[in-house]
Amino acid sequence: MFDLKWMIVPFLALVACGQPGGPTDRTGLQPRLAGTWQAEAFDGMLHETWQLDDDGFMRQQSVYIENGDTLYQATSKIQEVAGELILLSVIKESAPKVFQAVSRTSDQIVFENADYANPNKVTYAFIDAQNYHRTISGIQQDSAVQYLFTFRKVE
Repeated sequence: MFDLKWMIVPFLALVACGQPGGPTDRTGLQPRLAGTWQAEAFDGMLHETWQLDDDGFMRQQSVYIENGDTLYQATSKIQEVAGELILLSVIKESAPKVFQAVSRTSDQIVFENADYANPNKVTYAFIDAQNYHRTISGIQQDSAVQYLFTFRKVE
């Protein structure tokens, strides 16, 4: 008679080893954004870290430091809501802002929200594995403004 228990144990071990650890990237952005980044900005340095959260979406922590002082802190998340990709940004001591993806290619994603004056558009342009650009644009004092941040991966 064939003893089935000797087949079950190796089968379960094989199945367990084949399962990937951690959450699945639900945005497809982990290869482009995961890591620690820096960009020169104004008279200081913008530091940010992107990582995959437990839900499989990309989460960012950022700080802007100028002359040794932290002048800006924010968290952002890129996630899917009701089938749409959104960017949710929360700047410390400010109201959250939500932007919806209006276009996406393998090298760029554009988020917009016409309800906001500045910014009303956030664009991520992926240059290569070590560099990306984030452009923030909008209307300030009746004039169009645009800020380009060139991020370099440091980790």
